[in-house]
Amino acid sequence: MSRSGNLDRSTLAGLPPRYAAVVTLLQEGKARDAAEHCKAILQRDPCDAEAYHLLGLAAASASSMEDACENFRQAAVLAPRNPTYFFNLGNAYTRLGRHAEGAAAFRNALESAPEEASCWFNLGNAEHARGDNAAADAAFQRAVEIKPDYVRAWLNLGNVRRELGRYAEAQAALEQAIRLEPESSGAVNNLGNLLREIGRPEEARKVLEDLLRRSARHFRAWNNYGSALRESGHLEESIKAYRQAIALQPDHAQAHLNLSMALLAAGQFDEGWKEYEWRWKAARETKGYQRDFKEPLWQGQPLHGETILLHAEQGLGDALQFVRYAPLVAARGGRVIVECQGELKGIFGRMPGIAVVVARGEPLPPFDLQCPMMSLPLAFRTDAQSIPAEIPYLAPDPAKVAAWREYFGRETRPKVGLVWAGNPRRHDPVSNMIDRRRSFNLEQMRPLLEQPGFAFYSLQKGEAQTELARWLGRIEDIGSRFADFDDTAAAVSQLDLVITVDTSVAHIVGALGRPVWMLSRFDACWRWGPMGETSAWYPTMTVFRQERYGDWSAPLAKAAQRLAGEWMPAKPSSPC
Repeated sequence: MSRSGNLDRSTLAGLPPRYAAVVTLLQEGKARDAAEHCKAILQRDPCDAEAYHLLGLAAASASSMEDACENFRQAAVLAPRNPTYFFNLGNAYTRLGRHAEGAAAFRNALESAPEEASCWFNLGNAEHARGDNAAADAAFQRAVEIKPDYVRAWLNLGNVRRELGRYAEAQAALEQAIRLEPESSGAVNNLGNLLREIGRPEEARKVLEDLLRRSARHFRAWNNYGSALRESGHLEESIKAYRQAIALQPDHAQAHLNLSMALLAAGQFDEGWKEYEWRWKAARETKGYQRDFKEPLWQGQPLHGETILLHAEQGLGDALQFVRYAPLVAARGGRVIVECQGELKGIFGRMPGIAVVVARGEPLPPFDLQCPMMSLPLAFRTDAQSIPAEIPYLAPDPAKVAAWREYFGRETRPKVGLVWAGNPRRHDPVSNMIDRRRSFNLEQMRPLLEQPGFAFYSLQKGEAQTELARWLGRIEDIGSRFADFDDTAAAVSQLDLVITVDTSVAHIVGALGRPVWMLSRFDACWRWGPMGETSAWYPTMTVFRQERYGDWSAPLAKAAQRLAGEWMPAKPSSPC
């Protein structure tokens, strides 16, 4: 976002002579002397609003923003129709991170100066900072209506509309900023990033390459260029681009995080796990999972009976994948507590090596050490040869297995479970864009569903379940019966095969040691690597990959051919 926290000093030139000495001192950078003159004026006239305003400017010049706020506030109380006082109060609040108060001050300024574009712009920034993108959008829109050549407002309007998921409007706003200022590196960079995020990585590459030819030291553009390269199938080149971003800005957390995932995808685990620790300073979706425990971080050292908390982070699939390390922690001498999402509590509770399982939000028992689950590979110095891939490491509930065995009854055809969509997370546009790349419509599974001699079962959860209506004669819905992953595990243990997109179901089937075919997007998640059909993490998994970005026809056709060739209708179901 383009920011503006600059205080308005434009009124100083027209002030009455009694303020001349203060103005001169402020212009000369003598904030302390200017403050003393203001205090002298206020001793003579305690209701002099401009003296309070000037005292606020002096405090701001001395970086005393709390004092600046108090003096600007006092000026606004004495002269509530002076928009400059509220404007500067809003900027002072913003500098302190008090964005709600800043937004309120800007709105007060706009009551007296409704056509002041810069005030609408600052209001938009304050609303965005406090998380109200709808209000920010309205403010930036008003700014460009008043001042159509306001480049920074067009830029921020594009950024906010991207975050709101209004991608076409976001692109239009960024393109307008570029038309007004073709050399605006911020607008060009953001346009390139937007094109990448909406599934046009080749176009993004061209836009970002052109920018980098002009601005070779633009570290954010190098980071976005790296992502465009990776998503268009150029993994090694993406690593070079991320490294260039970091060389230019060593503390650029998002570039470090992106580098980590590219390195892990390339099998460069040693550096990749270390770089992955930057996730706590980078992406919004990972920062939210960081915990503020007083207990030390466990880093792989031998344990002598200490209690260690392993806490899940990010998604269900991540927890399912990395809980495999819990028995290894116990083998090092620790008493293991696992904190996880409530849906996983039951199935994790039967895992060897775990003493206690706590659902997220439940009170934690005392512990001596702690480690986030996705930091465990670093603690164990995991490389491509030492991935702990002994399966199964999860086991279904025997009683529920018996119930599902009875449910499937006399079905002699091979039983195939299906998942075609992930959680769209529409409240989070970034996550939603990733889900749109990994998911597809059930209709696209027609090549599979037309294979005779198979019993198909939907394991799908969420809004994509509605697509089953036209396929109920061919697919039986069992996913709606699942309350948690204990139910899912018991059901899939009785299936011969599960075919799924990259969701938590792929992880639980793999962790149970059951056959799973995973349909992967072109820009595959780092854990599946860039090529090949096998997974080092799940020996029973087969990966069918997109051959072109966004095109599911090839992996679905290959899966259909494999189904017809390897899962003959006469093949008996796997034993329970």
